[in-house]
Amino acid sequence: MNAAKVYSLLKRKNTIFLSVPCSRFKELLAILDKKGEVVYCSNEEELLGMSAGLALCSKTPVALIQNSGLGKILNVYFSLNKLYGLPLLFVISWRGKGKDAPEHFYIGRKTPILLRAAGIEFRELGYDEQKVMENVDYAFSKLKKGESFALLLDKGMIS
Repeated sequence: MNAAKVYSLLKRKNTIFLSVPCSRFKELLAILDKKGEVVYCSNEEELLGMSAGLALCSKTPVALIQNSGLGKILNVYFSLNKLYGLPLLFVISWRGKGKDAPEHFYIGRKTPILLRAAGIEFRELGYDEQKVMENVDYAFSKLKKGESFALLLDKGMIS
C-alpha cells in the first residue's frame, strides 16, 4: 500500500510517531520527516520511555520498530507501559519472514510467539487497502480500551 495512505490511516488526533529507523519504514518515515511528525530514538528502550510520557499527556504513541527490537524491550514494556496501563501501538517491521538476511530468520519465526507471551494482540498490517483499514481501525479500538496492540509489517506492505 502507498505510504501516504498508510500515514493517513495511522494519523489520528493526538497521534505521535516515534521510531528506531528501519529500511522497511523508509517511505513512511520520509512523509513523517517532511511533516515534522516523527521523534527518532536511539534505541527501543528510550522509545518506550518517551511513549510512556506521551501517554501520560493524553497522546497516542505509535512506535515504529524492527522485530529485533521487540526482544530488547519486553522488560521495559512490562515494568512501565503494562504496569501503569500506558497503551502503545507498535508497528513492527517483521524481518526474517520469507526472503531476508540470515540474521533475521530466528527472530522472524519467534515474533508472534513473543507478542503472544507478552499479551500483546497483533495482526499483519495487510496488503489490501480494505484489510489495512480494518486492521488499523481495530488497533485503535484496542488502544481506546487501554490495551497495547501490534501491527506487523511484512516486506512490501508499504511502498
